[in-house]
Amino acid sequence: MSAFDSTTDSKARIRRRRRSEIAAPGPERQGNRSSFFTRERREQLAFIGLLITLSAMPFFYGGNRDWVWGGFLALTCSVSVLLIWTVPITERFALVGIHRRRPWLLVVLALWLLLHIAHCWSWNGSNFSGDRGASIRALLKTSLYLQLILQTLVLAHTHRRLKLLFQVLFVVAVFHAVCASVMKLWGVRYVSEFFIFGIGGGSAFVNENSFAGYLELHLAIGAGLLVAGLRFHGAGAQSWRQFARDWVSLLLARKTQVRICMVLLVIALVLTGSRMGNIAFFVALLGTGTLAYFFMATRPPALGALLISLVLIDLVVVGSWFGADQIAARLAVTRIELVEATRPSPPAVMDSDVENVPALDQRAAAFEIDRERPGLARAALKLFAQAPLLGHGAGSFRTIFPPMRSAELSNKFYDHAHNDFAQTLAEYGLLGTAIICGALAFGFISAFTALRTRSDKLAVGAAFTGLFGMSALLLHAVADFNFQIPANAAIFSVLLAICWISRHGLRDIARARNNADIQSAEFPSTGTSRIK
Repeated sequence: MSAFDSTTDSKARIRRRRRSEIAAPGPERQGNRSSFFTRERREQLAFIGLLITLSAMPFFYGGNRDWVWGGFLALTCSVSVLLIWTVPITERFALVGIHRRRPWLLVVLALWLLLHIAHCWSWNGSNFSGDRGASIRALLKTSLYLQLILQTLVLAHTHRRLKLLFQVLFVVAVFHAVCASVMKLWGVRYVSEFFIFGIGGGSAFVNENSFAGYLELHLAIGAGLLVAGLRFHGAGAQSWRQFARDWVSLLLARKTQVRICMVLLVIALVLTGSRMGNIAFFVALLGTGTLAYFFMATRPPALGALLISLVLIDLVVVGSWFGADQIAARLAVTRIELVEATRPSPPAVMDSDVENVPALDQRAAAFEIDRERPGLARAALKLFAQAPLLGHGAGSFRTIFPPMRSAELSNKFYDHAHNDFAQTLAEYGLLGTAIICGALAFGFISAFTALRTRSDKLAVGAAFTGLFGMSALLLHAVADFNFQIPANAAIFSVLLAICWISRHGLRDIARARNNADIQSAEFPSTGTSRIK
C-alpha cells in the first residue's frame, strides 16, 4: 500500500470517528443535552421571571397591596436564587462596567440597607421608627427594587434581550391604555377582589394620577424604541427636500406601529385628567428632545421630525380630541378655595383608597385633596425639621402625620404627603435623601454621557428612555406619590439600571463594524473578517 493510500485511509477513519461521536455523544455531552436546567435555560427562565414581575404587577392595583408586592417579592427572590446558581455575577457585572466602580457602589448599597435596618431596629421596647411595621414593609420593598436593578444589569446585557424587555413592557402598557380608555369613554368600570379596570379609578391602579405616572414611563420606552429605529447615517446639514423625505419615511416605516401605540398611550394619559402627569410628560419630552437634538453624538436626520411629530400629534391633535381643554380648565382652578357649599363633605378616607368612594363624592374628595396638597407638603417639611439627619423612619408618614395636622387640613386620613420629595425628607432625613439623589444623579450622568458618546442605536435609544422616563416621573413627584406605588417604582428602578447599561453595557455595533471593515481590508484574499 502506498503512502498516499495510507494517508487517505487515516483521513477517512478520522471522519468516521467524528461522525460517530456526533451520532452517539459522550456522557458529558449527553448529560448536557438531556438536562433541562442547563445554564442557558436557567438564564432564560430568570429573564422570563423578570418580565413576568414587571409586566404582571400593574394588573393588581399597581402592586399597592401587601399581598401583591409580597408575592412578586417572592418571585423576584426566586429569580435571584436562580441567577446565583446560574450566572457568575462578577462576570456579568464586568460586562456593564460595575467592576471598575465596585467599592463605591458597595458602600452606597451598604449605607442604604443599613439606614433601612436602623429604621426597623427596636431596643428595650423603644422603636427608632415612628412606625416599625411600616419600616419593615419599606425594607422589603427596597429589597424588591434593588433586586430588580441587579437582575436588569445581569440579564439585559445583550441587544436582543434589552429590546425584548422594552417591547414586552410597551405592549403591556398599550393593553392597559386601550382597556382603560374604552371603559372611560363608555363610562364602564370593572372592580373585583383582585384588580380593577376603568380610568375612574386609574385603570388597574390606585387612582388616575398613578396610572398617569405608569403611562409616562412607558411613553418614554416607546420614544426610546423610535429613536433606536431611526437612520443614524447621513447626519448633518440637510435640505428641505431631505427633511420632507425623512417625514415620509417616518410615517411609512415599520416603526409606525410603535408610533400609533404611543398615540393610544397619550389618549389614555389625557383621559386620566392628571394635570401634573400631562405637564411632566410635556416638559420631560421637550427637555430630553432638546438634549438629544443638540448633544447626540450622531444625530439622525429624522430626529427633528420625530420630536415635532411627538409634540404636535400627541399634545395638540390628540389632546384637542380627547379632553385637553378639561385639563387646562383644571389648571385654571388649581387653587380651589371651597367645594360646593350644598354638597356634604366626603367621609374620612385614605388618599390611596379614593376609588372606593362613591362617584358623586369622589370629585369633591379629589378637589379637597388638591386644595390641601400644599398644607401636606408643609407638614412633611415640619416633620423633617424634627429629625433632619436620619428621618422618622421609612413608611412612617401615615403614623407621624396626624399630630402635625394644621387647621387648614381636613380630618381625612392621609398615608402619603402627595409630594414624594417632602415625604422622602421626612422619612429618610438628609442621609437617605443624599443617597437617593446620588443614585439618580449617577443615572442621569450615565444616560447623558451615553447620548453624547455612543454610536450604537439601541444604546442611544436606551439613554433617551432613561432620561425621558426618569425626568417625567420625578417632575410628577412634586404633586403626587408615584414612588409609593410598587409597579411605578419597579419600572423606575429598571430605567435607572438601563441608564447604566446604555453607557457601559451594550457593545458599540458601529465601532465593531468599522473594525471588521479594517480587518477585511487587511486580509482581502480571504474576504472574511477575523473578528468574532
